[in-house]
Amino acid sequence: MVVGFLLALLALVGTHLLDGGELGLLFQPSAALIVVGGTMAALAVQYSWSALRTVFADLRDGGASNAHHMSREETIRLFVAMAGAVHRRGPRAVLGVAADVAAESSLLYNAVELVGRGSSVEDIRTTLELSAERMDRRAATAVEILRAGGGFAPTMGVLGAVFGLVRIMSVVENPGELGSGIALAFVATIYGLGLANFILLPLAGRMEARVRTQLDDMELIIEGACALARRDEPKLVERTLASFAREQGKRGVVA
Repeated sequence: MVVGFLLALLALVGTHLLDGGELGLLFQPSAALIVVGGTMAALAVQYSWSALRTVFADLRDGGASNAHHMSREETIRLFVAMAGAVHRRGPRAVLGVAADVAAESSLLYNAVELVGRGSSVEDIRTTLELSAERMDRRAATAVEILRAGGGFAPTMGVLGAVFGLVRIMSVVENPGELGSGIALAFVATIYGLGLANFILLPLAGRMEARVRTQLDDMELIIEGACALARRDEPKLVERTLASFAREQGKRGVVA
């Protein structure tokens, strides 16, 4: 994400410099205040502060509270190993595994805890599906807010351009002061379009893709936890989860 933003900034600034422009012309604090402040104010009017804080928290920590940092292959191998332990010693045998995977996957930790406590297949599926729905709703709200900001930012850029034109008209008889008004008008437009298309909208798409992956991981974990609760044979668990992962991959290609 940071690399993409730096590449976009390099492309814009580089083009400006190659055309003989001065670097200082692109730095207009008043234009930034209008665009960034105006966009934030518009979002604060439309959404609650708690919703905005949630978005900032998700952007800051990368959704760590719902993260699953294991590959699908690693997840399947772990479920196969747990299936063998459950088959030999019963569901409580996986409680030690729950503590080991807590740092790598809160999703998997919750599922293994349910299995270890002897929950039924129906209870496991219902509980984990509710967690997935909450994750999906939270992500949908965050994506909506970021996309709304991507719509407000260009409008604020146009508003900054109008302010620049007002300044031009107020000093039209003094040519020496026309430059600041012209700079404000054009740079505010650049800031608005840049904030929308290089930051807010890409962040919305990135968050949506990340949560879609997490939901796929959750589906795989739900199937694995239910297989453990049924005490399926390790080979059957491996075949079931491998087949499920392939179906997810096909679905992702179609999407």
